[in-house]
Amino acid sequence: MQSALATLNQDLEPRLGVTLMQRIGVNTGDVVAGDLSTDQRLVSGDTMNVAARLQQNAMPGEVILSESTHRLVQAAVTTEPLQPQTLKGKLQAARAYRLRSVRPVTESGPTEKRAPLVGRGAELLRLHEALDQTIRGGFCQLATVLGTPGLGKSRLIQEFLTEASGSTRQLRSRCLPYGEGITFWPLADVIRQAGSIRSEDGEAEVRTKLLALVQDSAVADRLGSVLGLAGSHSVAEIFWATGRLMEHLVATGPLIVVFDDIHWAEPTFLDLIEHITQLLRDRPIMVIVAARHDLLERRPNWIDDKDRWLRVELDALSEIDSMALLSSLVTHDLGDQAVAAIMRAGEGNPLFIEQMLFMLAEEDGVASTGSSTDLQNHIPPTLAALLSARLDRLSPGERSAIEAAAVFGYLFDPAAVPYLSGREAGEAPDATLNKLVRKQFIQQRPVTDGSRNSYRFRHILIRDTAYQATLKRRRAAVHRRCAEWLRRHDAGIVAVDELEGFHLEQAYLYEKQLG
Repeated sequence: MQSALATLNQDLEPRLGVTLMQRIGVNTGDVVAGDLSTDQRLVSGDTMNVAARLQQNAMPGEVILSESTHRLVQAAVTTEPLQPQTLKGKLQAARAYRLRSVRPVTESGPTEKRAPLVGRGAELLRLHEALDQTIRGGFCQLATVLGTPGLGKSRLIQEFLTEASGSTRQLRSRCLPYGEGITFWPLADVIRQAGSIRSEDGEAEVRTKLLALVQDSAVADRLGSVLGLAGSHSVAEIFWATGRLMEHLVATGPLIVVFDDIHWAEPTFLDLIEHITQLLRDRPIMVIVAARHDLLERRPNWIDDKDRWLRVELDALSEIDSMALLSSLVTHDLGDQAVAAIMRAGEGNPLFIEQMLFMLAEEDGVASTGSSTDLQNHIPPTLAALLSARLDRLSPGERSAIEAAAVFGYLFDPAAVPYLSGREAGEAPDATLNKLVRKQFIQQRPVTDGSRNSYRFRHILIRDTAYQATLKRRRAAVHRRCAEWLRRHDAGIVAVDELEGFHLEQAYLYEKQLG
């Protein structure tokens, strides 16, 4: 917008003697949005109000970021801290930052290395062993690194690439979760890297670089279509050209190709990965892909019964490894209470531990106490955005079930979910819960005393995010249903009266807020 406005002013000033200026305020958070299907485009709420106040405080031509926005984008921007901003309607001054510049985005670049790799020695060794086999045997291997968000899939791969950089050629890209025409986006990124093709290159220069890369005009034409150049070619032709590209690249030595986030890949791109590994079985190529378990929902047989296909599963860090990670990140004494709170909330997830620590270090007053209540009430926006995005991808039935379970609590009885969600006549509850288990949102908690099995959320932050994403009116209704269900099924439940009272109290408070 600023660049376009500068161009417009170059035309307006000499002709009309005027220039236009703009002020921008950016804030991040939940908003109340109208229903676009009925053309209700109004967006309101505290998040919008803060953005408007920041915009009013900005000087002409400035962009001011709120603290929540700054946390999300700080790795990609250069900013200048401002004096705490006094905002209308806010009792406390708000932290804000003046945007100075935005760093170039390299989609395929490595993630920022903030801490040493901890607790992944065995997984790293498996990747090195697979690479050794690939080089010695001269054959292609596919390694799939699986894990829930935050466990360090990209971090593990980056460490491996760094250690293997002396003996291999490396290309890396990732799949995008959004946008049109993104089927072959990761392939296009790899082609650009391999051919040193820049975004500012013209069509003639791109074609010249492609021809120099593959030494074959037919292959170059088909790869050019992937980059958006004129020409239309079938999927089969693009697959063929991709195979020829890989053959050319591996001719100079062992090759590693990495695709991150393939749980977002289009089915055609997953077919392309399988095509490469099967077509080039006798070439020293190691293809590494990183994915959440969602991939196995879409491709149950992704790894099964295939030669030379490796599965590397990342689990949560042990308590010892979590403490080692925390110690490597801490620059000052947090105190035993804060450390215990971070460890309890982090539950062995490196990203969660890291972000919790950064949040506590930045929050005035929170860092000194670091209680578990503080952590539950101050979920870092990076994690909130990540978890909310995962929840948004659930089906209506799955979303209804997980919201009902979140109101019930961190631990919940599966028998209660159909009643609480209001879907007693819908899909069998076990089927819905099994889907949520496979998608790594919840897990079964077996008991040995003869009572019913129960479930728990895989992480307290998943439960908290699902609860916060539930509309207050629905929260109130489900809290009342929880109280009613506990009255009917109180056998074996400790302190059932207190639990029933808690749910009734919460329902009353939300109904009071809603008027």
